Amino acid sequence: MTRVFETNRGYTLLESLLVLLVVSFLILLPVLKGQALQEKNEESLFFKSFERSLVRSQTAAILHYQICRVQAQVGQEVIDLSLVDGRGIKIREILQVPKSVTILTNTTVTFKAGSGNIQKIVSFKFQRKWHNQLIQYQFYLGSGRFAKKIL
Repeated sequence: MTRVFETNRGYTLLESLLVLLVVSFLILLPVLKGQALQEKNEESLFFKSFERSLVRSQTAAILHYQICRVQAQVGQEVIDLSLVDGRGIKIREILQVPKSVTILTNTTVTFKAGSGNIQKIVSFKFQRKWHNQLIQYQFYLGSGRFAKKIL
């Protein structure tokens, strides 16, 4: 008479760890892609906010007859927008620069009260990490209008 042994086969620890590794990778892949997408969106949102803030500052200089100043400095993570009224009261707005954007030039733009014009030709320059681009906002003398150039 022969005996047949039944064996209950299970998964070894190595096989279980391998499956866990593959599943973890599949779960983390969209999360990592999502972080990169979020940083790209932060860049785009920053530039749109910066452009709106420039126009708003110039408009405030014209309509409220107040000096408006926009200042960016290399190494800082903020852009300072300030408005000084006739009594010397200063109203400030701080625009946060995302980590993926670098300020390349020390620039101050002062919009004249009443006209919104500027006194000298200036430009803001930024470096975008994700698109590896230089962005330049060049101001036109007199009018205070600007042109965005991607270099």
